[in-house]
Amino acid sequence: MSDFSGGVRPPESPWTRRVAPRSFSPPQAEIPDGQATSRNLLRDAAAWCGIMLFIVVGYGFRHELADAGNRVLAVFIPSYGYSSNPETISFSAASDGHYWVNARVDGVGFRFMVDTGASSVVLSKEDVRRLGIDPAALRYERTVETANGAIKAASIRLRELAIGPIVIKDVPALVNATPLSEPLLGMRLLERLSAVEIKDGTLTLRR
Repeated sequence: MSDFSGGVRPPESPWTRRVAPRSFSPPQAEIPDGQATSRNLLRDAAAWCGIMLFIVVGYGFRHELADAGNRVLAVFIPSYGYSSNPETISFSAASDGHYWVNARVDGVGFRFMVDTGASSVVLSKEDVRRLGIDPAALRYERTVETANGAIKAASIRLRELAIGPIVIKDVPALVNATPLSEPLLGMRLLERLSAVEIKDGTLTLRR
């Protein structure tokens, strides 16, 4: 071996460099925590029990929940009405002070204004056109007195008029010769019901 004292030592050859051995340990498998697993199972079971209880309670009180939903809807949409039984339906007064009623005439939906000053159900030409009736083919021979004076009208008959659970068959009606802003629900129809009550801002109709 040569003596390099007093000189610069050359770099070691990579072939002669000694590398310290590295320690190697195999990856350790994670062992689940038994308590954490039990807690997760209990939490999931409690969640499913809550869901099943909610479904059972909702089904058991489905009629009451639907009834409450109809009440809320009738408050926000007065013409929708609220029916607590198959014999009656109630409507709240609208912000304009009138009572508006959603009804179906021969299967077609209309929004009527209850008018105790009108004698009959009154429709416009546009309304009867929706029913498949040609207004030009009608004979406007009736004279009707209104707040705006005498007008001409044509007589027709409706197969049925349904207000919620109340269905009235063979309903006489008038078609205005002049424009009409909304269809009217008059006294002759209301008189065919067993009871009409207005109390505390609520109109109740009974079959």
